[in-house]
Amino acid sequence: MIKLNRLFNKSQHWQPFGELTLNEKVIVSCITFTFAFYAIGALYLVAPVIGWLLLAHLVTQWASKSESEKQNTRWLILLWIACAVILEIVLVIGHLDFNLSFSKIIKSTIGWAKGWALLSVFIVLGFSLQIRYQLICRAACIIGLIALLITPVIIFAYLVNLPSHLYVSPLKILGGAGDEFFTVILYEVDPFNGSPRWRFFAPWAPAVGLVANIYFMCAWFEKDKTWRVIGLIGNAAMITMAASRMGMIVLLLAPITVWGLSRLTRPWIMVSTAISILVLALLFEPITSHLVGLLEDIKGARADSTRVRAALGNIAFYRWSSEAYWFGHGVMESGTHLVEFMPIGS
Repeated sequence: MIKLNRLFNKSQHWQPFGELTLNEKVIVSCITFTFAFYAIGALYLVAPVIGWLLLAHLVTQWASKSESEKQNTRWLILLWIACAVILEIVLVIGHLDFNLSFSKIIKSTIGWAKGWALLSVFIVLGFSLQIRYQLICRAACIIGLIALLITPVIIFAYLVNLPSHLYVSPLKILGGAGDEFFTVILYEVDPFNGSPRWRFFAPWAPAVGLVANIYFMCAWFEKDKTWRVIGLIGNAAMITMAASRMGMIVLLLAPITVWGLSRLTRPWIMVSTAISILVLALLFEPITSHLVGLLEDIKGARADSTRVRAALGNIAFYRWSSEAYWFGHGVMESGTHLVEFMPIGS
Protein backbone atom coordinates (compact mmCIF):
# COMPACT_ATOMS: atom_id res chain seq x y z
CA MET A 1 0.00 0.00 0.00
CA ILE A 2 2.88 2.39 0.76
CA LYS A 3 4.41 1.82 -2.67
CA LEU A 4 1.01 2.27 -4.28
CA ASN A 5 0.51 5.57 -2.47
CA ARG A 6 3.90 6.80 -3.65
CA LEU A 7 3.04 5.81 -7.19
CA PHE A 8 -0.16 7.83 -7.14
CA ASN A 9 1.45 10.80 -5.43
CA LYS A 10 4.22 10.95 -8.03
CA SER A 11 2.11 10.02 -11.04
CA GLN A 12 1.58 12.76 -13.58
CA HIS A 13 -2.05 11.67 -13.88
CA TRP A 14 -2.88 13.09 -10.44
CA GLN A 15 -0.50 16.04 -10.04
CA PRO A 16 -3.12 18.72 -10.90
CA PHE A 17 -5.29 17.47 -8.04
CA GLY A 18 -2.69 17.82 -5.28
CA GLU A 19 -2.48 15.34 -2.42
CA LEU A 20 -5.00 12.50 -2.58
CA THR A 21 -6.76 11.36 0.56
CA LEU A 22 -6.69 7.69 1.57
CA ASN A 23 -10.26 7.19 0.37
CA GLU A 24 -9.47 8.82 -2.98
CA LYS A 25 -6.36 6.66 -3.44
CA VAL A 26 -8.37 3.52 -2.84
CA ILE A 27 -11.18 4.50 -5.22
CA VAL A 28 -9.04 5.73 -8.12
CA SER A 29 -6.62 2.82 -7.83
CA CYS A 30 -9.48 0.32 -7.99
CA ILE A 31 -10.82 2.00 -11.13
CA THR A 32 -7.51 2.43 -12.95
CA PHE A 33 -6.38 -1.13 -12.14
CA THR A 34 -9.63 -2.61 -13.53
CA PHE A 35 -7.91 -4.48 -16.34
CA ALA A 36 -5.23 -5.82 -13.99
CA PHE A 37 -7.87 -7.12 -11.60
CA TYR A 38 -9.69 -8.70 -14.54
CA ALA A 39 -6.52 -10.42 -15.74
CA ILE A 40 -6.14 -12.28 -12.44
CA GLY A 41 -9.87 -12.92 -12.06
CA ALA A 42 -10.22 -10.67 -9.02
CA LEU A 43 -12.60 -8.06 -10.41
CA TYR A 44 -15.71 -9.77 -9.03
CA LEU A 45 -14.17 -9.75 -5.53
CA VAL A 46 -12.71 -6.24 -5.50
CA ALA A 47 -16.01 -4.33 -5.29
CA PRO A 48 -17.44 -6.04 -2.17
CA VAL A 49 -14.06 -6.10 -0.39
CA ILE A 50 -13.37 -2.42 -1.03
CA GLY A 51 -16.99 -1.45 -0.36
CA TRP A 52 -17.15 -3.09 3.07
CA LEU A 53 -13.64 -1.95 4.06
CA LEU A 54 -14.43 1.65 3.17
CA LEU A 55 -17.74 1.36 5.03
CA ALA A 56 -15.89 0.13 8.13
CA HIS A 57 -13.48 3.04 7.77
CA LEU A 58 -16.44 5.42 7.41
CA VAL A 59 -18.10 4.03 10.56
CA THR A 60 -14.85 4.58 12.47
CA GLN A 61 -14.69 8.18 11.27
CA TRP A 62 -18.36 8.75 12.00
CA ALA A 63 -18.02 7.44 15.56
CA SER A 64 -15.39 10.09 16.31
CA LYS A 65 -17.62 12.99 15.17
CA SER A 66 -19.61 15.23 17.46
CA GLU A 67 -23.30 14.60 18.05
CA SER A 68 -24.33 17.61 15.94
CA GLU A 69 -22.27 16.39 12.96
CA LYS A 70 -23.81 12.94 13.22
CA GLN A 71 -27.32 14.35 13.32
CA ASN A 72 -26.92 16.10 9.96
CA THR A 73 -26.46 12.89 8.00
CA ARG A 74 -27.78 10.16 10.28
CA TRP A 75 -31.28 9.96 8.81
CA LEU A 76 -30.11 9.51 5.20
CA ILE A 77 -27.48 6.90 6.09
CA LEU A 78 -29.95 4.99 8.24
CA LEU A 79 -32.48 5.04 5.39
CA TRP A 80 -30.07 3.29 3.00
CA ILE A 81 -28.97 0.85 5.69
CA ALA A 82 -32.64 0.00 6.26
CA CYS A 83 -33.06 -0.65 2.52
CA ALA A 84 -30.17 -3.14 2.55
CA VAL A 85 -31.49 -4.87 5.69
CA ILE A 86 -34.97 -5.21 4.16
CA LEU A 87 -33.46 -6.95 1.14
CA GLU A 88 -31.73 -9.43 3.45
CA ILE A 89 -34.91 -10.06 5.45
CA VAL A 90 -36.88 -10.73 2.26
CA LEU A 91 -34.09 -13.03 1.06
CA VAL A 92 -34.25 -15.11 4.24
CA ILE A 93 -38.05 -15.32 4.17
CA GLY A 94 -37.87 -16.43 0.54
CA HIS A 95 -35.57 -19.27 1.60
CA LEU A 96 -37.81 -20.28 4.49
CA ASP A 97 -40.92 -20.26 2.31
CA PHE A 98 -39.37 -22.91 0.06
CA ASN A 99 -37.76 -24.91 2.88
CA LEU A 100 -34.22 -24.22 1.75
CA SER A 101 -31.44 -25.31 4.09
CA PHE A 102 -29.59 -23.13 6.58
CA SER A 103 -26.41 -23.53 4.54
CA LYS A 104 -28.29 -22.08 1.55
CA ILE A 105 -29.31 -19.09 3.67
CA ILE A 106 -25.68 -18.51 4.70
CA LYS A 107 -24.50 -18.81 1.10
CA SER A 108 -27.19 -16.43 -0.15
CA THR A 109 -26.41 -13.96 2.65
CA ILE A 110 -22.80 -13.89 1.48
CA GLY A 111 -24.16 -13.28 -2.01
CA TRP A 112 -26.29 -10.45 -0.62
CA ALA A 113 -23.17 -8.89 0.92
CA LYS A 114 -21.39 -9.13 -2.43
CA GLY A 115 -24.32 -7.86 -4.45
CA TRP A 116 -27.59 -6.33 -3.34
CA ALA A 117 -26.19 -4.78 -0.17
CA LEU A 118 -23.61 -2.88 -2.22
CA LEU A 119 -26.41 -0.84 -3.80
CA SER A 120 -26.79 0.83 -0.40
CA VAL A 121 -23.14 0.62 0.67
CA PHE A 122 -21.78 2.53 -2.30
CA ILE A 123 -24.49 5.19 -2.16
CA VAL A 124 -23.65 5.80 1.50
CA LEU A 125 -19.93 5.91 0.64
CA GLY A 126 -20.49 8.30 -2.26
CA PHE A 127 -22.53 10.58 -0.03
CA SER A 128 -20.11 10.52 2.91
CA LEU A 129 -16.53 10.15 1.68
CA GLN A 130 -16.33 13.41 -0.30
CA ILE A 131 -14.39 11.96 -3.23
CA ARG A 132 -13.55 14.68 -5.75
CA TYR A 133 -15.44 13.97 -8.94
CA GLN A 134 -12.50 15.23 -11.02
CA LEU A 135 -10.53 12.19 -9.90
CA ILE A 136 -13.28 9.84 -11.05
CA CYS A 137 -13.37 11.64 -14.40
CA ARG A 138 -9.60 11.23 -14.83
CA ALA A 139 -9.75 7.56 -13.82
CA ALA A 140 -12.47 6.99 -16.44
CA CYS A 141 -10.20 8.57 -19.05
CA ILE A 142 -7.32 6.28 -18.02
CA ILE A 143 -9.64 3.29 -18.51
CA GLY A 144 -10.39 4.63 -21.98
CA LEU A 145 -6.67 4.88 -22.73
CA ILE A 146 -6.02 1.29 -21.63
CA ALA A 147 -8.97 0.12 -23.74
CA LEU A 148 -7.48 1.85 -26.79
CA LEU A 149 -4.10 0.23 -26.16
CA ILE A 150 -5.47 -3.32 -25.93
CA THR A 151 -8.05 -2.97 -28.72
CA PRO A 152 -5.59 -3.82 -31.57
CA VAL A 153 -4.48 -6.90 -29.61
CA ILE A 154 -7.93 -8.36 -29.06
CA ILE A 155 -9.01 -7.57 -32.63
CA PHE A 156 -5.88 -9.31 -33.92
CA ALA A 157 -6.66 -12.30 -31.69
CA TYR A 158 -10.04 -12.67 -33.39
CA LEU A 159 -8.68 -12.18 -36.91
CA VAL A 160 -6.01 -14.88 -36.53
CA ASN A 161 -8.45 -17.17 -34.68
CA LEU A 162 -6.57 -17.38 -31.40
CA PRO A 163 -8.38 -19.19 -28.56
CA SER A 164 -11.13 -16.90 -27.28
CA HIS A 165 -11.21 -18.17 -23.70
CA LEU A 166 -7.79 -18.06 -22.05
CA TYR A 167 -8.39 -19.44 -18.55
CA VAL A 168 -10.65 -19.49 -15.51
CA SER A 169 -8.98 -17.82 -12.54
CA PRO A 170 -8.38 -20.04 -9.49
CA LEU A 171 -9.88 -17.19 -7.45
CA LYS A 172 -13.25 -18.63 -8.48
CA ILE A 173 -13.06 -20.76 -5.35
CA LEU A 174 -13.50 -17.56 -3.31
CA GLY A 175 -16.36 -16.17 -5.31
CA GLY A 176 -19.11 -18.73 -5.57
CA ALA A 177 -20.54 -17.17 -8.75
CA GLY A 178 -20.51 -18.66 -12.23
CA ASP A 179 -17.38 -19.22 -14.29
CA GLU A 180 -18.15 -16.18 -16.45
CA PHE A 181 -17.18 -13.88 -13.56
CA PHE A 182 -13.69 -15.37 -13.40
CA THR A 183 -13.02 -16.28 -17.05
CA VAL A 184 -10.46 -14.19 -18.94
CA ILE A 185 -11.31 -14.02 -22.63
CA LEU A 186 -9.98 -12.17 -25.66
CA TYR A 187 -13.24 -12.13 -27.61
CA GLU A 188 -16.48 -14.03 -28.06
CA VAL A 189 -18.55 -15.01 -31.07
CA ASP A 190 -22.26 -14.25 -30.86
CA PRO A 191 -24.07 -17.61 -31.16
CA PHE A 192 -27.05 -15.92 -32.80
CA ASN A 193 -25.35 -14.22 -35.77
CA GLY A 194 -21.71 -15.33 -35.67
CA SER A 195 -20.32 -11.82 -35.29
CA PRO A 196 -17.50 -11.00 -32.82
CA ARG A 197 -18.09 -9.17 -29.53
CA TRP A 198 -15.60 -8.00 -26.97
CA ARG A 199 -16.24 -8.01 -23.21
CA PHE A 200 -13.02 -6.19 -22.25
CA PHE A 201 -13.30 -6.61 -18.45
CA ALA A 202 -16.95 -7.56 -17.92
CA PRO A 203 -18.54 -11.01 -17.48
CA TRP A 204 -20.76 -10.38 -20.53
CA ALA A 205 -20.78 -7.85 -23.36
CA PRO A 206 -23.88 -5.77 -22.41
CA ALA A 207 -22.26 -5.08 -19.02
CA VAL A 208 -19.43 -3.36 -20.87
CA GLY A 209 -22.01 -1.16 -22.58
CA LEU A 210 -23.41 -0.14 -19.19
CA VAL A 211 -20.10 0.56 -17.45
CA ALA A 212 -18.44 2.21 -20.44
CA ASN A 213 -21.41 4.55 -20.81
CA ILE A 214 -20.93 5.64 -17.20
CA TYR A 215 -17.22 6.17 -17.84
CA PHE A 216 -18.06 7.99 -21.08
CA MET A 217 -20.16 10.53 -19.18
CA CYS A 218 -17.41 10.88 -16.56
CA ALA A 219 -14.89 11.55 -19.35
CA TRP A 220 -17.30 14.14 -20.75
CA PHE A 221 -16.65 16.28 -17.65
CA GLU A 222 -12.86 15.88 -17.66
CA LYS A 223 -11.29 19.35 -17.70
CA ASP A 224 -8.07 18.44 -19.50
CA LYS A 225 -8.83 18.45 -23.23
CA THR A 226 -6.35 15.72 -24.16
CA TRP A 227 -7.53 13.35 -21.47
CA ARG A 228 -11.16 14.14 -22.32
CA VAL A 229 -10.69 13.17 -25.98
CA ILE A 230 -8.86 9.97 -25.02
CA GLY A 231 -11.53 9.02 -22.49
CA LEU A 232 -14.43 9.68 -24.85
CA ILE A 233 -12.90 7.75 -27.75
CA GLY A 234 -11.74 4.84 -25.60
CA ASN A 235 -15.04 4.32 -23.83
CA ALA A 236 -17.02 4.82 -27.04
CA ALA A 237 -14.85 2.10 -28.61
CA MET A 238 -15.70 -0.30 -25.78
CA ILE A 239 -19.42 0.38 -26.17
CA THR A 240 -19.29 -0.13 -29.93
CA MET A 241 -17.16 -3.29 -29.79
CA ALA A 242 -19.42 -4.79 -27.12
CA ALA A 243 -22.25 -4.60 -29.71
CA SER A 244 -24.78 -3.80 -27.00
CA ARG A 245 -27.83 -2.29 -28.66
CA MET A 246 -28.97 -0.40 -25.58
CA GLY A 247 -25.39 0.70 -24.90
CA MET A 248 -25.10 2.29 -28.35
CA ILE A 249 -28.49 3.99 -28.02
CA VAL A 250 -27.48 5.48 -24.67
CA LEU A 251 -24.12 6.52 -26.15
CA LEU A 252 -25.99 8.62 -28.71
CA LEU A 253 -28.71 10.01 -26.44
CA ALA A 254 -26.88 10.67 -23.18
CA PRO A 255 -24.57 13.46 -24.42
CA ILE A 256 -27.49 15.21 -26.11
CA THR A 257 -29.57 14.96 -22.95
CA VAL A 258 -26.77 16.20 -20.69
CA TRP A 259 -26.01 19.06 -23.06
CA GLY A 260 -29.66 20.12 -23.17
CA LEU A 261 -30.34 19.80 -19.44
CA SER A 262 -27.20 21.77 -18.53
CA ARG A 263 -28.48 24.67 -20.66
CA LEU A 264 -32.17 24.35 -19.86
CA THR A 265 -32.43 27.81 -18.28
CA ARG A 266 -31.11 29.60 -21.36
CA PRO A 267 -33.92 31.43 -23.23
CA TRP A 268 -33.16 29.99 -26.68
CA ILE A 269 -33.16 26.45 -25.26
CA MET A 270 -36.50 27.06 -23.55
CA VAL A 271 -38.02 28.47 -26.75
CA SER A 272 -36.62 25.61 -28.84
CA THR A 273 -37.96 23.06 -26.35
CA ALA A 274 -41.43 24.63 -26.43
CA ILE A 275 -41.46 24.59 -30.24
CA SER A 276 -40.27 20.98 -30.28
CA ILE A 277 -43.04 19.92 -27.89
CA LEU A 278 -45.59 21.69 -30.11
CA VAL A 279 -44.30 19.93 -33.23
CA LEU A 280 -44.28 16.61 -31.37
CA ALA A 281 -47.92 17.13 -30.33
CA LEU A 282 -49.00 17.99 -33.89
CA LEU A 283 -47.10 15.11 -35.48
CA PHE A 284 -47.44 12.65 -32.61
CA GLU A 285 -48.90 9.75 -34.60
CA PRO A 286 -46.34 9.60 -37.46
CA ILE A 287 -43.44 10.20 -35.08
CA THR A 288 -44.51 7.44 -32.68
CA SER A 289 -45.13 5.11 -35.61
CA HIS A 290 -41.60 5.77 -36.88
CA LEU A 291 -40.11 5.24 -33.39
CA VAL A 292 -42.00 1.96 -32.96
CA GLY A 293 -40.70 0.80 -36.33
CA LEU A 294 -37.18 1.81 -35.39
CA LEU A 295 -37.48 -0.08 -32.11
CA GLU A 296 -38.64 -3.20 -33.93
CA ASP A 297 -35.69 -2.89 -36.32
CA ILE A 298 -33.32 -2.70 -33.36
CA LYS A 299 -34.90 -5.77 -31.82
CA GLY A 300 -34.75 -7.57 -35.15
CA ALA A 301 -31.01 -6.92 -35.44
CA ARG A 302 -30.54 -9.69 -32.86
CA ALA A 303 -33.91 -11.38 -32.94
CA ASP A 304 -32.79 -14.52 -31.11
CA SER A 305 -31.39 -12.47 -28.24
CA THR A 306 -34.65 -10.53 -28.04
CA ARG A 307 -36.58 -13.82 -27.97
CA VAL A 308 -34.45 -15.18 -25.12
CA ARG A 309 -34.86 -11.98 -23.09
CA ALA A 310 -38.61 -11.99 -23.63
CA ALA A 311 -38.87 -15.64 -22.62
CA LEU A 312 -36.80 -15.02 -19.48
CA GLY A 313 -39.04 -12.12 -18.55
CA ASN A 314 -42.24 -14.09 -19.14
CA ILE A 315 -41.04 -17.10 -17.14
CA ALA A 316 -39.80 -14.94 -14.26
CA PHE A 317 -43.04 -12.94 -14.17
CA TYR A 318 -45.22 -16.06 -14.22
CA ARG A 319 -43.23 -17.85 -11.50
CA TRP A 320 -43.20 -14.74 -9.33
CA SER A 321 -46.94 -14.11 -9.62
CA SER A 322 -48.02 -17.74 -9.24
CA GLU A 323 -45.46 -19.17 -6.80
CA ALA A 324 -43.76 -16.44 -4.75
CA TYR A 325 -45.75 -13.24 -4.94
CA TRP A 326 -44.55 -11.58 -1.72
CA PHE A 327 -40.97 -12.62 -1.05
CA GLY A 328 -39.64 -14.34 -4.17
CA HIS A 329 -37.99 -17.73 -4.50
CA GLY A 330 -34.87 -16.91 -2.52
CA VAL A 331 -32.51 -18.32 -5.17
CA MET A 332 -32.28 -18.27 -8.94
CA GLU A 333 -32.56 -21.48 -10.95
CA SER A 334 -30.86 -22.41 -14.19
CA GLY A 335 -33.04 -22.06 -17.24
CA THR A 336 -33.61 -24.61 -19.96
CA HIS A 337 -32.39 -24.64 -23.55
CA LEU A 338 -35.35 -22.38 -24.39
CA VAL A 339 -33.55 -19.49 -22.66
CA GLU A 340 -30.00 -20.62 -23.51
CA PHE A 341 -29.59 -21.95 -19.94
CA MET A 342 -29.55 -18.43 -18.48
CA PRO A 343 -30.72 -18.22 -14.82
CA ILE A 344 -34.43 -17.61 -14.38
CA GLY A 345 -34.82 -14.15 -12.91
CA SER A 346 -31.66 -12.74 -14.43
